[in-house]
Amino acid sequence: MRFKKFVCALAAALFCLALPVTAYAEEGITDSYAEEVVPMYDDYLNTNALITFSGSSASCRCSASDSSSVVASISVVMTLQKSGLLGIYTDVKDASWSKSVNGSSISLSGSKSGLSDGTYRVKAVFTVTTKDGGTSTFTKYSSTAKTSGT
Repeated sequence: MRFKKFVCALAAALFCLALPVTAYAEEGITDSYAEEVVPMYDDYLNTNALITFSGSSASCRCSASDSSSVVASISVVMTLQKSGLLGIYTDVKDASWSKSVNGSSISLSGSKSGLSDGTYRVKAVFTVTTKDGGTSTFTKYSSTAKTSGT
């Protein structure tokens, strides 16, 4: 008798799982949490990252400046990257530069020669400290560029 009850309960559960379920959603409902997530100080910081080539030599530059007067210091790590298999970028050996300043603007330049043919970009990671002690870190990428030989 218990076996029959168990089989009936199992059959009922499986039957309920097999029933189609319809979901409804209303259009036009917006939620403030659905907005793009951006770093806290990205609205105040004007950033640039640039790469140019002359033959097999790359010139890399990045900069950031505060337009709101809330930034106390900025640091940046700039890295040259090369596109590899499946378009995945990897850091180029001995092609990373860093700088820190007490103030609201920063600029950094670097160069690397003897690069092999390929597609490159600059990655700049900025860390901002505000006057009230808050910090935010974010990344800026340059457009891609190819060595002159390709």
